[in-house]
Amino acid sequence: MFNKITFLLCCCFFFSACFLKSDSALQINFSSDSTKIVISGVEEANLYQLKNKLDNDSLSRSLVSVAELADDTGTDRIVQGKLMVDKKAVYFLPEQAFRKGHTYAVSTVLNASFATKVDILKSDVGHAVKPQEKILKR
Repeated sequence: MFNKITFLLCCCFFFSACFLKSDSALQINFSSDSTKIVISGVEEANLYQLKNKLDNDSLSRSLVSVAELADDTGTDRIVQGKLMVDKKAVYFLPEQAFRKGHTYAVSTVLNASFATKVDILKSDVGHAVKPQEKILKR
């Protein structure tokens, strides 16, 4: 009887430790002067790897993609730029300045996963990484 109770308590502790982990949500916003996009809340391990291996090659550019959404023309324009990393955040610096009054779609695979904890519990795990997206208006 004692072994079953001990086992049950260990299981409860393990699952509470796994599922109650405080994940900081990824924040995607313009900087205060709207010259760059700031992606904060990136996991420390990801920031460390980015600092060491960021060369702004095609792989790095696929981590964060920014598109200017079309108003009337019906075609979206991909915004070219480069990534910079510091101790707390990742920054996307566009080659041409963001235009006032325009809307931008930001998509990133930083902190992305195949499924959330709820999806795992529901057995709804996908086959591809689910990127995090946000629409920003300048």
